[in-house]
Order: sequence, then C-alpha cells, then structure tokens
Amino acid sequence: MNQPRIKKSHFQSYIIVLGGGFETKQKNISLKLTMESRMRALAVLEMYKSGMADKILLSGGKTAGGDQLSEAMAMRNFIKEQESKYLQEDEAEIPDEVFVLDEEPRETSESLERIEEILQDVYPNTDSREAVILSSTTHLPRVKKLLGSYGVEVKDTVGAESRLTNLVDRHGHNYFKRFIERYARSLRVKKAQATEVIMRTILIVDSKALTLRWLANRVRHGEESESSQANK
Repeated sequence: MNQPRIKKSHFQSYIIVLGGGFETKQKNISLKLTMESRMRALAVLEMYKSGMADKILLSGGKTAGGDQLSEAMAMRNFIKEQESKYLQEDEAEIPDEVFVLDEEPRETSESLERIEEILQDVYPNTDSREAVILSSTTHLPRVKKLLGSYGVEVKDTVGAESRLTNLVDRHGHNYFKRFIERYARSLRVKKAQATEVIMRTILIVDSKALTLRWLANRVRHGEESESSQANK
C-alpha cells in the first residue's frame, strides 16, 4: 500500500478528515468541493486552532478523475486559502508539515481501512497516538459502524457542524450558527439522511462495505471512461 510519509515523534494526535466529494466533475471545468467537504475543511481549521491535534490527516482520492486533484489536496488547498480570514493577531498559519494527505481512497470504507494501516505502520502502540475522525453529522453513524468492522481505534468522532459554531473570523464574528440551523433543516440533508439509512442497511450483510466500494469504483471508472472518450 502506498502510504504518506509521517515523521515519527514520541506522541502524535491526529484529526482525520474524511473527504466529502466534489460538486463539479466535468473535465475542463474548475473543480469545486461539495458544501460538506468545505464544512469539514473549515471545521478542522477550528479544531486545530483550538489545539486539538498535532497533525491533520486529509483522506480522499481522485474521485473526479485520474488527471484531477484529489479530494485530500483540494481540502488542503481550501484550508490554506481560507485560514487567513480566521487567524487572530497572535496566531500563525498552519505549517505545511502539519498536513498529511492520503490521496488513494475513493470511498469511506477504503479511507478507514487505510487510516488504520497508516497509523499502525507509524505508531503500532496505540498508547503513542490518538485520533479523532471528523466528518458530516449524517455520515457519522455509518463511519462508527465501519470503524468497528475495520478495527480502527479512535478517541472520538466529531460532526463538522458542531465545530463550525465555534469558528470566528479575525474580527470575532461567527457567521455559521444560523447557517448550520438552516442547513440541518434543508432538503440536502434530508436526502443525505435517506441515503445513509440505505447504506447502513447494506452494512448488516456486508459489514465492511466491500459491495459499496466495488460499486463506487465501477461508477467512477465509467465516468472516467466517458470523460476520456469525450475528449479524444
């Protein structure tokens, strides 16, 4: 397995951010992270600023096509673009070495499987590390089930929405509280909840979501093939 390089030290704490996909996947059109991906990226910025971790592990592959940015890199770029808006006078930018990118996984179960392998490779003794997984609130019930199936040990799972209510800009303003209230009642979230119910039901007979992973990869392979043919 191709693993990102992580510098060893006596103890490391991680915030692991699961990718939430792209809104736009068409070739020659600028990629845009989904609202959920952007919310997770801003939430991890708040968590890091609050001193909750030494490292930020961004997980997400090239789900928009092999010649496009990975979700992990796109989230990292978004964090770097946005962080100046939220830095207080006595705060420095997040150092580049804080970010660890896993650009291989293309689906949730694959992310979690690789996360445990990455951390085990660097810190086989779980006493020398702790990790928190960050995702959208609707996503977390499925994530928790998969954590058990893959034997991933984490300190906690955190919903991005709960952290965004704490994020203030350089002037001390928080613009997310009312947004999160509206977002939670939106049709977008209701659709996501319905989808998650179906996916969790599948886990009853396929606890590691290997069927979902196969389907996701087949769909994305088909999209890449169509894109390749269209640009010949």
